[in-house]
Amino acid sequence: MQEKFISSMRKPKELRSFLVHVTKLLRQRRLSLDEILLLTTFCYAMLPADEEDVVFYHEDEDRLQSALSEALVRQRYDLGPHSG
Repeated sequence: MQEKFISSMRKPKELRSFLVHVTKLLRQRRLSLDEILLLTTFCYAMLPADEEDVVFYHEDEDRLQSALSEALVRQRYDLGPHSG
């Protein structure tokens, strides 16, 4: 996945959609919460600082934040994948 992210850095439109992919992985529970947090940190750390036009979409950040919140609650209260 890191290779995909690094290769997408050359294509701003692909880079912007990367959080959508991370959010899907989180909601599908394909990665642990720790892995998602590490990947999210990596995504933000790898954003080119000198290119102001390469940022994540606000809506995608909101969706990821919501999915992270749900995952934290699910993990804290040991809820199953389809509870709620």
